[in-house]
Amino acid sequence: MLILKVWAAVFAVLVLAKIIMLAVAREYWLGLAEKLVRPGNRPVLIYGAAAAVVGLPVLLQVNIIEIGAVMLWTSLLMGLGLAPYGEMLLKWRDEVARVGLAQIWWVLAVWAGLAVWMLAAVFGG
Repeated sequence: MLILKVWAAVFAVLVLAKIIMLAVAREYWLGLAEKLVRPGNRPVLIYGAAAAVVGLPVLLQVNIIEIGAVMLWTSLLMGLGLAPYGEMLLKWRDEVARVGLAQIWWVLAVWAGLAVWMLAAVFGG
């Protein structure tokens, strides 16, 4: 359970740092954010490795049903935050549809696997 406390503390510090940076050093923060989403495989490797390092202990220590509920809540909070940017998101959606989903098939496979696991846990007893 200690690792979950560590991940929670890291998350809380990162959230507060982001909010503070956006308030007092917006350009610096935007420069950092730009580095994290540069074209190429580097961001994919960074986010993939981070997701694996954080996700594996979480998946081993927390019930998948609880994970699903937290993921739903987080998705709703993200949607709430993105709602004012609906028009821009629709343009982005069109661009993604044009390019296709081939670049993220493995991420979709992870999401599908988690969803099937959650359904099996909910309906399988």
